[in-house]
Amino acid sequence: MVANQHTEATLKKLREAGFFLRLLADLSNDGVVTREPEAAEFYASAFLSAARAVPWALHKERTAEWNAWIDGWRSRLSDSDREIWKFLVDQAGRP
Repeated sequence: MVANQHTEATLKKLREAGFFLRLLADLSNDGVVTREPEAAEFYASAFLSAARAVPWALHKERTAEWNAWIDGWRSRLSDSDREIWKFLVDQAGRP
């Protein structure tokens, strides 16, 4: 899969993840934590949800290319990385 082949839905999910990451990074500068003690947890959750949706968007929009790529990628993981990946997939679902 080539970087310039990303589709609009994938790029939008990447922008969304970046948005929440910036909010999370800016928390210490704007006093939100004082007003909303759980803000960091909420922003982190939103960032992780958006970031996790990126592979789903790619899988939906470029299924054949995604399937060819993911199989090769998984086969190159170390045993410990494969266990971490399995845990993450089990927590959030596929792909």
